[in-house]
Amino acid sequence: MRTQYNLLLNANPSLRLRWFVPLIKAAEKWGRVYQEKYIVLRVTDNSSGSSYTLSITAEVEVKDIILLTLRWEDEGAQQTQTIWILKEESHLISGSYVYFFFCDGYKSKNLYYICSKWKSRRDFPHRYYDQIITRRRRQLRPKESPYKDYGKEYYRGKITPYGKRCKKYDAREYKLAQIMYDMFVSGIHKKAERRRTKK
Repeated sequence: MRTQYNLLLNANPSLRLRWFVPLIKAAEKWGRVYQEKYIVLRVTDNSSGSSYTLSITAEVEVKDIILLTLRWEDEGAQQTQTIWILKEESHLISGSYVYFFFCDGYKSKNLYYICSKWKSRRDFPHRYYDQIITRRRRQLRPKESPYKDYGKEYYRGKITPYGKRCKKYDAREYKLAQIMYDMFVSGIHKKAERRRTKK
């Protein structure tokens, strides 16, 4: 049994509920039948650095409740886990329903492979990518341009929300250009100082 996992949440293999929604609806339509789905995930072992593949068989059974059964093989051992699926009425579209994993007392849309079990993110300690990178790296992260061919920055003399996004993007790009210029100039000065000290 694996006892280690990556503290960075998104670095762990995950299952998304939307992959199983067609199976759940098919099982609800045809009654107490099993629907199967095969999922292959690529996993990296943190302790050894090697990667391996998880082949998962998913079955959906509809009784009084909806049950999702996952079967897979890890380290030569067959693993099985049964997860409840919650069905709630949608607040956006009348007559439609939304589904959630109900695992370890929490409902969620994603499950993560932690220590040979599928768990909700609230069930184990974890961190996000933005928490481990520096402020400078967050500033230098590329951002998609908001400019569109059909957008109007001003309407009847007033700036539009589209124009505000464009102005904010331009200000950010100008600030990034200044940061890159300062880094470039400081790098040149450091190289010049090294040459002087070597002489």
